[in-house]
Amino acid sequence: MKIPLNPSGTLTVVLQTTLPLISPTSTFTMSTRVLIKFLLLMAKDLPSGKVLFHGPCNGSLFPIRLKKSLPQSSTQPSTPSVLFTSASSTTWHKRLGHPSPQALRRLVSHHQLNVLCSSSPPPLCSDCQLGRRSKLPFVNSSCTTTAPLQIIHSDVWGPTSILSVSGFKYYVLFIDDWSRFTWLFPLHCKSEVFHSFQKFKLLVENQFDTKIKSLRCDNGGEYTSAVFQSFLSNNGIAQQFSCPHTPEQNGMAERKHRHLIELTRTLFAQSSLPFKYWVEIVQTSVYLINRLPSSSLHFISPFEQLFNTAPDYNFLRAYGCLCFPWLKPYAAHKLDFRSRKCVFLGYSLYQKGYRCLDPTNGRVYVSRHVIFDENTFPFKEKLSAPQPANPPPIPSYPILLPLPPFLSEPTPNIIQPTTPTNPTLSLSPPPSPSPIQTPPTTQLTPPPHPPPPTRSRHLCT
Repeated sequence: MKIPLNPSGTLTVVLQTTLPLISPTSTFTMSTRVLIKFLLLMAKDLPSGKVLFHGPCNGSLFPIRLKKSLPQSSTQPSTPSVLFTSASSTTWHKRLGHPSPQALRRLVSHHQLNVLCSSSPPPLCSDCQLGRRSKLPFVNSSCTTTAPLQIIHSDVWGPTSILSVSGFKYYVLFIDDWSRFTWLFPLHCKSEVFHSFQKFKLLVENQFDTKIKSLRCDNGGEYTSAVFQSFLSNNGIAQQFSCPHTPEQNGMAERKHRHLIELTRTLFAQSSLPFKYWVEIVQTSVYLINRLPSSSLHFISPFEQLFNTAPDYNFLRAYGCLCFPWLKPYAAHKLDFRSRKCVFLGYSLYQKGYRCLDPTNGRVYVSRHVIFDENTFPFKEKLSAPQPANPPPIPSYPILLPLPPFLSEPTPNIIQPTTPTNPTLSLSPPPSPSPIQTPPTTQLTPPPHPPPPTRSRHLCT
């Protein structure tokens, strides 16, 4: 059979032959002006340079004699014949312990595995799905807002094992999607979320003269109650739930929790305040985060994005530092001090002033007239102050002291335990008894009934 190769030559194909044939000369000898003769054929492996086979030229053919493989020594393990058989990619996937498609392709290309070529993609491995199923990657949300209150993100944090000063265990966040501005409401229990949302709705809709369009939250019972859903429906607010066990769909609220708690821990470390003031520190953290530049807003603060004005950073002070508020109106008399040493507890939510804690009685003063020492932190210094040395322990065992014997008749020495009044008393044994001089005595007035004749009563002075 002849197949046309080009206008001046042909390619010969030999069918049903047992001889391996290679005819490279047919290509090089087609020219009528140049004659090239091949006398020897040698084939090498290019990466290693190893000669695979060689032989002389017989006309236009190069007969190749392949060496028969010799039986291997018994000392060398024979290679399993299964490695030389071709298998599908699915079979190799199972042989190699279910590697990823990228790892399998690398093994095929670098280690020359005999894989049967297939144009169809490999089937889905159900064993991999059962053993390695993980969450699908999340893409950036395509939903964008152009005005405040179009989408409100909400989530509840808690409970905490440490009650606040006012008995709070939770807090709920409401975050505006457009400005990233955050509102926080402390809670005693989760059932107060609905009441907090009602207060939040009245506040923001009145302040910004617009309506809340949508509320995005999780599937918590505080959001799925019939009362809450009825309220949202009556006010035309769409409710968007995240899928069960998928907090990533409410990612803005989850990231805000993380940022908020990280800053709260940092302020605790800075101030060393007792943990019962966690609500005050969390509220201060929200106050500061709303005034920090945000990368999602092109490094504009949420406060500036929402109110279209820059916040007053000169009003800020180091949290937990020593402060001296003006307390003349609280003086008990005209000679009372005008101030007291207090601790800066945060910023007032309802006045333009500072909240100052008196650590001696726990009272909180709100004042604008405050002097701060931002290098002194009373609670931290109290914890780091050296403790006074413990006094020497008073021995709890009895100290034995001899008592003088009665003078009327000889009696054995009686030893009785007494409580020491001086911890430095010597514990050495008492000296040996010596003759005791009889002290002067005074005769007592005879009692109404005289004592027995064999005894007499004396008073030892």
